[in-house]
Amino acid sequence: MNILKKFFKPKTAPIQKVYGTTGAQVSDGIPIDEWLPDLEFPKNMTEYRKMRRQDPVIGGALEHLELIFPRLKRHLTGDSQNAIDFVEQIFKLIKIDQFIYSLTSIFTYGFFIGERVYKGKILVDIIPISPVSVYQINIPENLVMQVTVNGTFEIPFTKCFHFAINSHFRNPFGVSLLRKCYKPYFYKLSVEASEAVSVRYDLRGIPVITGPAGLDVSAADPANKQTYDPAVAKTLNWVNTVLRAVSNAKLFGVFMPDGFNFELKRPTGKASIDTTEIINRYNTEMLTGLLQGFLAGGMFASTNNANIKDQIQVFLLACNAYAGLFAQAINEQIIKPVCLLNGIKLKDIPTFSFGPATLSDLKDLASFVARLVAQGVITPTTELEQALLDMADLPLGKNEKDIVVNKKK
Repeated sequence: MNILKKFFKPKTAPIQKVYGTTGAQVSDGIPIDEWLPDLEFPKNMTEYRKMRRQDPVIGGALEHLELIFPRLKRHLTGDSQNAIDFVEQIFKLIKIDQFIYSLTSIFTYGFFIGERVYKGKILVDIIPISPVSVYQINIPENLVMQVTVNGTFEIPFTKCFHFAINSHFRNPFGVSLLRKCYKPYFYKLSVEASEAVSVRYDLRGIPVITGPAGLDVSAADPANKQTYDPAVAKTLNWVNTVLRAVSNAKLFGVFMPDGFNFELKRPTGKASIDTTEIINRYNTEMLTGLLQGFLAGGMFASTNNANIKDQIQVFLLACNAYAGLFAQAINEQIIKPVCLLNGIKLKDIPTFSFGPATLSDLKDLASFVARLVAQGVITPTTELEQALLDMADLPLGKNEKDIVVNKKK
């Protein structure tokens, strides 16, 4: 150490002033870096919640991903048993299992934020704040703004437990795993809506009203002052009202005056487009994007993945990387502050960690993917789905794929 001081002693102190910034596209605690209008904040929070709750492929995959982490074994290690016992009591108060499950909402929304609740010096709860209600995370101003049906609330940021993964340039809102799934999700909804309309018209027909000869509907346009006829405009409005009511099944029958004729016309042929194949392709893209986003986020957080080639081991490594980040946040934002507040010395503060994820922890996820394949909901065309289906010691693996192949034949 003396040699280092002798030869590497700086001639001048390093510059203390900060001249730049991270460049995060956040203005007054609100992110502004989304280029897709449908996913601009805060609209994207509602959209992600809708994707999570309404789409069975996305919701099912996320549910199985989220349940991996509360099931992992947990460890508290340290030199002071009294300190370990104290932290265990804190964990019981905040219901650590439920809290860890709440943390996994970062996969849906990109971030988690909760308000710490104390009784005296004891942390008794961390109230999860719905990301949909968060309007602002302004760290420099020590402010989290929440807008709810009960009113607007301002919470000091220093009172909050805040956690984000994949946050570009320290963006406090992070990046949702569902961001990459939005395009196939959007087009899938469009195809399903078109299919529903086609089925309805095929079964019920489209209502058509034919008017008497000589009825000039162009006379209903008030912009054309020379030919405008208020009586024709009134008639056309009545026709549209009847058609709308019939389409919405709000009429038991229709009475037509003289000169008017009502009928239900059905298509002469069926569409040649196989919407099932299209929807299945979008389902596959969504699941692939979701799982690959999970892998990418976990791998980005890990530093020892250079020689990992097997897809299953990569997935386990991603799980462990996320678990490590969860544990780091719990250590830094729960255990350390509450221990120091209660007089526990820094050297005696215990460390929280998760046990490594194993193949058995992935069983439910692999089974879920296999069921989607067996039911024809997705087509296992990517290495990611193939790897999940081939997981060792998991049900519905290679045999399940053989069944699918036989069905296609």
